[in-house]
Amino acid sequence: MVFNNGPILGKGHPPLPGPQGNPVKKFPQANLQIPYHPWPYFLLFLAVNLLLSAGSFPLSVRLFLVLFGLALPLALGAITLREETKVAAPRDEEGIFPAFPWPLWSLAAIAALALRFHGLGSPDWWQGGDEALTGTGALSLLRHWNWEPFEAFPQMPTTVSRICCGLLFLTHNPLLSLQFTNALLAALAVLLGWRACAQFFPKPLSLTVLFLLMFHFWAVGTARTGYPIALFLLWEMAVFYALGKFLSAEAGLEKRRAFLLGLAAGLGPYAWISWPAVVSFLLLVLAVKAWNSPASQRPVYGVFLLAFFAALSPFLLYAAQGRYGGHIRAVASWNHFSPGGQFQAAGSYFSALFWKDPPICGLHSLGGFFNVLLGACFWVGVLELSGRRGKSPAPALGAGMVLALMPGFLSVGFEPLRVMACLPFLLVVAAWGLQALARALPKGGRAAFVPVFLLACAGVDALRLCPLPGGLFSGGRQAPAAQWEGQQAYEWFRPYFSQQKPGFIFSDMIPDTGDPSLAYTTYFWNAAWNPGLPASGIQWAAVLTESHYAPFLSRRFPGSRWRPMVLGEAGKAGGRIAGLLPVTAENAGVFRQWADWNGALEEINLRI
Repeated sequence: MVFNNGPILGKGHPPLPGPQGNPVKKFPQANLQIPYHPWPYFLLFLAVNLLLSAGSFPLSVRLFLVLFGLALPLALGAITLREETKVAAPRDEEGIFPAFPWPLWSLAAIAALALRFHGLGSPDWWQGGDEALTGTGALSLLRHWNWEPFEAFPQMPTTVSRICCGLLFLTHNPLLSLQFTNALLAALAVLLGWRACAQFFPKPLSLTVLFLLMFHFWAVGTARTGYPIALFLLWEMAVFYALGKFLSAEAGLEKRRAFLLGLAAGLGPYAWISWPAVVSFLLLVLAVKAWNSPASQRPVYGVFLLAFFAALSPFLLYAAQGRYGGHIRAVASWNHFSPGGQFQAAGSYFSALFWKDPPICGLHSLGGFFNVLLGACFWVGVLELSGRRGKSPAPALGAGMVLALMPGFLSVGFEPLRVMACLPFLLVVAAWGLQALARALPKGGRAAFVPVFLLACAGVDALRLCPLPGGLFSGGRQAPAAQWEGQQAYEWFRPYFSQQKPGFIFSDMIPDTGDPSLAYTTYFWNAAWNPGLPASGIQWAAVLTESHYAPFLSRRFPGSRWRPMVLGEAGKAGGRIAGLLPVTAENAGVFRQWADWNGALEEINLRI
C-alpha cells in the first residue's frame, strides 16, 4: 500500500469513485510547515512578559506560562528557522540602524548624562544600608589612611572608596562625592562598552547596544547606587575590549595585546565580588582559541597568564593569609544547601531579569531589570541565535550568560548585583532580536522602527527610574529611598547644615544599626565625630533613637522638637524618632559626654 501520491488499494485497482461517480483527484502531499516570522513570536513573548510581570498568579500558572509561552515556542521556532536556513543566507543589514547626524547623537548623549548626573548632592537618591558602606569606607580612609583592599563584612573592594575619599577631601560634600564617583564610572562604562561591542559585531548592532547602554534601566541604575557596581561594569567592558583587540591583533602585536588583556583580567578582584564569572568566560574563550591555533602561536598565551597572575598576586597573597572569603562562605549554597531553596533562589534571579520588580524601581508591573518590550526582544534574539545555521555567536553568548548567572545561582538569598556580569550578554541578545524584527519589515519602515522602539524602551525605563510623583505612572508606590530613616532625619536636620553651623549629631543611639548613611552624610557638620570641628560654641544637637525615649528626653531637654520616622510604603510611624535639642551652657557638658561615647560607638559600628 502506498500512502503518498499513489493508489491506496494496490496495483491494478482503479481510483475510487468520488461524488457523482467522478474519480478522486490525486493531490500532492500537503506541506503543513508554518513559515518563520519573528513578529508573531515577539507579540507572544510580550504578552507572556506582561502577564508574568503584572499578574499575581500562583506558581503553577507562572510555570505554565514559562513552559508554553516561552520554552515551547522557542523550541518550535528554532526548529522552523533551522529548516528554512539549511543554507545560510546573506543577512540584509541595510537600514537596520539609520545613520543619525551628530547633533542627534549629541542630544542623546546629553540625555544619558543627565540621567546619571542630575541631582548630584541631593538626598533624592539616597544610598542607605549597605550602599552607604562605600561612603563610610571613604570616611575611614580620610580619617586613617590604609591599604586594605576590601572593606566590611561583604568584603567590597575599596577602589571606589578611594576615589570617593579624594572627592571628600576636595569638596567636603559626602552626597556629592559618592554620587559623582559612581555616575562618572557608569558614564565611562557606556563608552567603553560601545567600543568593546564594536570589536565583535557589525556597526548596526554596536550602535543599538550603545543606545541601550545609554538608557537601559540597569545600566543607568549603576550610577544611582552606592555599591561599587559601576566600577565592575566598567572593568568588564575593559576586559571585553581588550579581548577583542587581542583576537584581532595584527602580526607582531599579539604579545603586547595579550599582556594588556592579562593585566585587565587580573584586576577583577578589585572591582566586584563576581569577577570570577567574567574571568571564567575569558579563560574559556582563550582556551578554545589556543586549541584551534597552530603550536607556533601558543606561547602568546603564556604572556597573558604571566600578566594575569602578576596583577592578581596581591589578591592571592591577601587571600592566602585567611583574610578573604568570609562573606562567600556565609552566602555559598554548598554551606546551606537544600534543593527547594536553591531552586527558589535560581528562580528569583532569573525572574528578576524579566518579570520581578527590581529594588530600585519606582514603577511596578513593567518587567524586571529588562522592561517587557526589551525582554520580548531578548527572547526573539534567543530564538534567532539558536535557530540560525552557519557561523554564530550563540555558543559564546550562551556560555557567557550561564557563567555570569552562576554567582547568583550558587548563593543563598537574593542579591541581584551578584549577576550584574550578565548585562552585556543580555543587551547583545536583545539587540540581536530587535534587528531581526527590523529586518522582517520592508526597507522603508526600518529607518523609523528602530529609533521609535528604542525611544519607547528608554521612556519606559526613565519612568521606572523617576516615576512621576502622584501621577498616572506612579502606581501608588513610593520610591524606595523614602523608606530610609536616615534620609528622613537628614531632610529634617538639613536647614541647620545650610547655615554651615556644626552641631552634635548622634545617629547611632539605636541598637544594632545596619544603616550608616546618616553618619556618613552628616560627617562634616558633626562635632560629635569629626575631630576637625570645635566641640565648643555648639548651639544645637540632633539624635536618632528609639521612640520610647522621647517622653524622657523631652522632659530632660526643654524646647526639644521630635518627629517620628515613618515606614516608607505604609506611611505610618515606625519605632524610631528624630529629635532636635537646644544646646545651652547648662547642658553642653552632657552632650560632650554623649559625643565621647557616640564617636567610639560609630567606629565600632563601622568595623562591624
